[in-house]
Amino acid sequence: MRRPVLVRRDRPVRGGQPLAFAVGLVVALLVGAVLLMAAGHEPMRVYQRMFEKSLGDSNAWSLTLNRAVPLGLAGLAVAVAGSMGLWNIGAEGQILAGAMGAAWVARIGGTWPGPMLLTGMLVGAIVGGALLALVPAVARARIGVNEIITTLMLNEIALRLLQWLIHGPWKDPASFNFPLTPMLPDQAHLPMLFGRAHYGVLIAGAVTPRASRTVSAMRASSWPPWPCFDRRASQWWHCSSVRSRSGARASRSSGSRLRCRRSSRRSSSSVPSGPACSSATRFG
Repeated sequence: MRRPVLVRRDRPVRGGQPLAFAVGLVVALLVGAVLLMAAGHEPMRVYQRMFEKSLGDSNAWSLTLNRAVPLGLAGLAVAVAGSMGLWNIGAEGQILAGAMGAAWVARIGGTWPGPMLLTGMLVGAIVGGALLALVPAVARARIGVNEIITTLMLNEIALRLLQWLIHGPWKDPASFNFPLTPMLPDQAHLPMLFGRAHYGVLIAGAVTPRASRTVSAMRASSWPPWPCFDRRASQWWHCSSVRSRSGARASRSSGSRLRCRRSSRRSSSSVPSGPACSSATRFG
């Protein structure tokens, strides 16, 4: 019996990515409909509700865009590393590291002008994520440690570090024992576009084309397809820089999403209670 063999096409399929997206969407809806019917629900009613809550009006659009910013930038970060044959499973931890970097800049620059403070917070977020990604990059390039394991384990380390900061050095004495840090200054808020959507959406829109071109250039260049498996000095440095840029792009989403909720002290029901809140903020 002959076994099927995968062979690279000489030419890409007509339609390319749009066709793949459409096919994937249709398959996902069909599989979801089957599962919903098996659970005793009406698929059309559920899908209608999903559409209304995500794209039904301007407020729904603003919430959807806000949720899409960190997911999209994290996906681009994984693509940057993947273009060099690397797996970045640590985007979640890099986002948290970026949030800590942005919050730290806001704490020391509370009196800075708004544009300077926002720029500093964005740079702090990028540096935080890049430094966290640099650890598995150097370990992979120098001693061959599998980056899947190290990036995945660093997610938990970043989360534990954030918990320690919120419950320890950064904890607000006036938070009534809630895990909160002092509120960010007013000039640290990103301007609003419409509804609850803010300028982080524009930041993501400006970053996406450049990151996409970077990924395409890396794939089409004459670099070795798997340079991070080569431990020569020129290759390990290049590998480390690619991994750090991947972490920087992941953490950029936290810098563009860090916002302050003043209502957290007005009502106990709106106080962020999880460890993933820094400077009385939530990512979402």
